[in-house]
Amino acid sequence: SARSYEEACAMLNARQFDCITLDLGLGAHVGLDMLRHLAALHCAAQIVIVSQSDRDTCDDMVQLGQALDLNVHLFVQKPIDIALLRDTLENMRTQAVLAKLGPGQA
Repeated sequence: SARSYEEACAMLNARQFDCITLDLGLGAHVGLDMLRHLAALHCAAQIVIVSQSDRDTCDDMVQLGQALDLNVHLFVQKPIDIALLRDTLENMRTQAVLAKLGPGQA
């Protein structure tokens, strides 16, 4: 996990991730800054947005991420339902494994 926008950027610049949970509350930066950074890196990771913002704002961020050709799936509202987040991440992991295997290999 990263404690700041700058720390997150450094981590993302250093290595690739399969999945990213992106909190829209990034201190002095906004979630759109991180989405732009991820797009500049041509990030292929699956992204789940986490926020306490209202549903319309979160939906807008998902659409913006998709418009930037990012693999943004959905958002999880704060306070986080840990069971829901765990299930969401497990489903995403399963989908990623199946996609790597290719058709007919699952």
